[in-house]
Amino acid sequence: MQLKTILTAIILFFSAAVIFTAAKSAYEKYEALQMSVEAKKGNEIVDELLMSAGNWAVERGVTNSALRSSSQVNAQVRETIDARRQRADQAFEKALTLLESDFDFPEEEKIVQPVKEQYQYVNQLRALVDKDLSLSRQARDTELMKVWVPAMSDLIVKSQKLRYALAVETSRGDITLLTQSSFKHYAWVMSEYAGRERAIIGGTIASQSPIDREQLYLLADFRGKVELA
Repeated sequence: MQLKTILTAIILFFSAAVIFTAAKSAYEKYEALQMSVEAKKGNEIVDELLMSAGNWAVERGVTNSALRSSSQVNAQVRETIDARRQRADQAFEKALTLLESDFDFPEEEKIVQPVKEQYQYVNQLRALVDKDLSLSRQARDTELMKVWVPAMSDLIVKSQKLRYALAVETSRGDITLLTQSSFKHYAWVMSEYAGRERAIIGGTIASQSPIDREQLYLLADFRGKVELA
């Protein structure tokens, strides 16, 4: 009787151990699946934010050159501005829709709201830009020329802070995903600061004015960031 009890206890113990191990394995696989699903959703949003940033950067540079040019804006330049603006905005709005409807992001309100506010501000500036691009160089608003590039750069940076936060959130616990997110981030840094170089140099050439000391310092700073990334 005692031996039977001992054997039963041993069998029950090992059965419980097997059940526990199986349950633990199933839970870990479920967690991995959930993380994979979240990573896929997050990666789609990240890609849309990268798409918007890249197109905003081109819009920023081409618009800056057009505003500072002494000649009238031709149809090809206007088409480039409109096309890049449209692609950027579509990608950005899709990213926001996906974020708000299909993704649980703890820092959402803190990081997303500043991007939305800057986006609204840029849209206000765009209305002024569109008006000025139809005018002669002498009739354009010089203050608008000063705020355009910084405003667009601020929008791009804020959107990429959101993108980076999402990338980190969806890469938790997966070193491969985190490494790939870092690759994307540094590729964006290179493209962004090369784009800022392009905006300054393009605007300087268009206005037929020499590069001043402050611009030279900025160009050196931007080139350093590109090289570091």
